[in-house]
Amino acid sequence: MSSDGKEIISFPRFILEMARSIISDDFYIFLFFIIALFTIYKALSVKKEIRDELEKMPDNPDWAKKLRRRLNIFYTSFLTIVSVFPLLGMFGTVAALLNLDFSDLGGIAGNLDAVKNDFFRALTSTAWGIVFAVGFKLFNSHISFDMEDTIEDIDTVVKALKDREVRRERDIPINESVPAPRPKTALLKLGEDTDND
Repeated sequence: MSSDGKEIISFPRFILEMARSIISDDFYIFLFFIIALFTIYKALSVKKEIRDELEKMPDNPDWAKKLRRRLNIFYTSFLTIVSVFPLLGMFGTVAALLNLDFSDLGGIAGNLDAVKNDFFRALTSTAWGIVFAVGFKLFNSHISFDMEDTIEDIDTVVKALKDREVRRERDIPINESVPAPRPKTALLKLGEDTDND
């Protein structure tokens, strides 16, 4: 207690209360935390798998398309979940404050412990949303360049493999460039020009 008689929460007790709140009151935030860990683990696994496959460089472009799709799904899911954490915190705050019964103001004055607990629940959900969002954002800043490089590399491989398939289908030697297909509008204009001659 402080000199004016108010209770001061010590830091270890605060940490204990926060840990208790994530398990009991803010369990949905903890559930999203687990989902975020799973999605980033899967994204990093697929990134490693892509790097391993790039060293082997198979001829089939399907492997590259499938791995690129899986990487995009997991990494985008991770980024989306990270951006949702502050909203989850605000949701918990609003839900805890709506739990307060203001219809009987005399009852609230008599039961200040219940009011204090509801406010604490409201603030812990906000705190957990911020803590997880900031933590995962910092982690993402560490891995984002590598993930973007991997996505760019796999896009380059997909394009090269498609180019190789087109060359095989058209019997074009590797050292020659592949002629680009003409757009329909260009063909229509070409036909109009020949009609006017």
